[in-house]
Amino acid sequence: MTIPKRGVYWDGLFSQNPPIRDLLSCDVDEVWVIQINPTTCSRVPTDVHQILDRRNALAGNLSMIQELHFIETINHAVESGLLTDTKYRVVEVEAIQLDRELDYRTKLDRAPEFLRELMDYGQAKWRWFAADRARRRRGAPKQPRSESERPSSQAYRH
Repeated sequence: MTIPKRGVYWDGLFSQNPPIRDLLSCDVDEVWVIQINPTTCSRVPTDVHQILDRRNALAGNLSMIQELHFIETINHAVESGLLTDTKYRVVEVEAIQLDRELDYRTKLDRAPEFLRELMDYGQAKWRWFAADRARRRRGAPKQPRSESERPSSQAYRH
């Protein structure tokens, strides 16, 4: 990601992953986060690869959650009148979450059919997100995701 007059940032999972707070200096009104690391897991990791994969997910989420907390803090300060500097404004944060459990082996799977299924899944997630967002912009409540809207889980059984 390139931020004018600030530099280029890459996704390194170390300090700012992603560097969301830096977007505030770009006069944004909203931020969309595509969260690929799950915040929970259905099984306790037991082998080394599973443990390392979970550790990686937790590390990525920790820095992302810290970045989002910073925006929430700014939003609260602006809304409550504690922060009156006009360079700050409330920034809406929306998230598209990966709701499929992918184990560490999928990170190494380069089979074209698997990659196509992942891309199809991502496009289906985007369509649902965009439609739900449009409904809410018209004043409708957020829609719970129904099973019929979910992309096939066939690709995620690795």
